[in-house]
Amino acid sequence: MEGFRDALDVCGLLDLGHKGRWWTFEKRVAGGTYTRVRLHRAVADAAWSTIFPFAEVSNETAACSDHGPIVLKLTDDEEATRKPKSFKYEVMWERHPELHSFIETNWNGKPKGLSANEVRDKLKDLSENLYGWERHTFGNVKKEIKQLTKQLEVLKNVPGRIEPSHLEIKVVDRLVELYHREEILSRQRSRVDWLTYGDSNTKYFQQRASMRRRKNRIKTLARPDGQLIEDVAELEGMTTEFYKGLYTSEGCNNMQEVLDSVPVKVTNEMRAQLDAVYTEKEVKTALYQMFPMKAPGPDGSRLISSRSIGGSVEKK
Repeated sequence: MEGFRDALDVCGLLDLGHKGRWWTFEKRVAGGTYTRVRLHRAVADAAWSTIFPFAEVSNETAACSDHGPIVLKLTDDEEATRKPKSFKYEVMWERHPELHSFIETNWNGKPKGLSANEVRDKLKDLSENLYGWERHTFGNVKKEIKQLTKQLEVLKNVPGRIEPSHLEIKVVDRLVELYHREEILSRQRSRVDWLTYGDSNTKYFQQRASMRRRKNRIKTLARPDGQLIEDVAELEGMTTEFYKGLYTSEGCNNMQEVLDSVPVKVTNEMRAQLDAVYTEKEVKTALYQMFPMKAPGPDGSRLISSRSIGGSVEKK
């Protein structure tokens, strides 16, 4: 087994995981019990996982064999009916010189947000405008890379070419910028916080993003009676009911007696500080103490966007 693991490591192959029962081989042994082990598995390298990010392996049951078959499915049927994606702020947008002025114009062009609902509405409008800006101004990075790569190939194959033309130099410079944006995008998807940009880590980021996507997807849940369900609507209902029950109070008696027995730790001075109106400096300090690339909020924005563009809109 050690040699098998070494072979996987040398070849750069990763286990694709499985769904269904955990074993692929079972056999009756002495004493009447069954030995169950996972003998069969599917593995792939980083390049393959990038091409098929939604591939999944199912452990099936065989009628006339101790070995259960494994089935590899390359595509996901749910992708065709998946709900529209919610807005997410992309860090790579900050490479565009017009981003800050666009956000400042859209944000300051609306009335001041004096309540939480008004601020929420302003963020919603800004998100919709940024979505349109991405499509019409920023563009699709992967699509543009593909087009420029083909154009560069044509320019380099021009008969009689002795040196790079002015157009070829411009195409190369643009590709370098696009590759950097692609790396930022892949890093944001992968949620790898300890590795920095600039070291051509795009493939590694893409692999980590594919692994995160596959790991975080919930395909099956078990009902209280043990029955497995895969219907999307039923999965959503079960998840909602679970967290409703988790965060709903079950009620309690004589709570005041319990509270009276708890020693007082918060003094009046401390309570006054906690109840005081927060200042702009305190908000900024709290934001900068948090890692900027963590999961986005309900409005789709990340802390890094607040740090990068907050100076021009923070009082609005």
